[in-house]
Amino acid sequence: MEIVFLGSGGGRMVLATQARSTGGILIKTDNHQIHIDPGPGALLKMKMLRQDPRRTNVVLLSHYHTDHSGDMEGISEAVNEAVLISIKECLIGDNKVINEFYKKFYNEIIEIIPKKEIELSDLKITGTKTIHGDKSIGFIIETEGKKIGYMGDTGYFKTLSKQFEGVDLLIINVLRPNNAYWKNHLTTNEVIKILDEIKEKPKSVIITHFGLKMLRVGPLNQARRISLETKVPCRSAEDGMKILLEDVLEQTSLFGRKFKT
Repeated sequence: MEIVFLGSGGGRMVLATQARSTGGILIKTDNHQIHIDPGPGALLKMKMLRQDPRRTNVVLLSHYHTDHSGDMEGISEAVNEAVLISIKECLIGDNKVINEFYKKFYNEIIEIIPKKEIELSDLKITGTKTIHGDKSIGFIIETEGKKIGYMGDTGYFKTLSKQFEGVDLLIINVLRPNNAYWKNHLTTNEVIKILDEIKEKPKSVIITHFGLKMLRVGPLNQARRISLETKVPCRSAEDGMKILLEDVLEQTSLFGRKFKT
């Protein structure tokens, strides 16, 4: 299973400046190409990285903010026999990001809410609760015997960590470094708290969705801090980063220190 970060940026200022790309994430399995949150630049980044949007057969849309949905119309025209899984607020009403014309490119459109499980052949998608001001959702993706958690945009809340017990890889959107609090988003300090609360910890963590403050401090330094304080291997996403899930899960050390397995 391969994971491709078409972008690692988030928030209004990074979106506006494209200091980091905002194209979302691809998860590629034997039977599926899953595109999570195709924000602005998704199609261009796919071309640059030689990724074929026509192979996408599942699109996961966590919410309607532009940095997560800006290329939805272009991706919709490119997909082939695909399923769109999204909260209803992205599909209908004043904030919808896809109209009836673009909906026709999908074989099926499925609304998701927290705890709802959607099964597509050998793929299971479960919605997870977020607190993000506007409506939003996270996902747990199960396929090929592995579980990947995508926390989505959320602030910290008491039961957030419990939703991701036992995932193999946890992808966390971390807008700001250290304790630089911003409402309805996560900081490095809060990520450390979340990982400490998870009893059956993920084998690996990747942080992404960086704002300008995070970029100034350096996501790599923040990933190092998370790794050392939680004993969970953590890396920071880069634009265009490609990883094989199997390789990441086998890694038991980072930055010269061993981690318990």
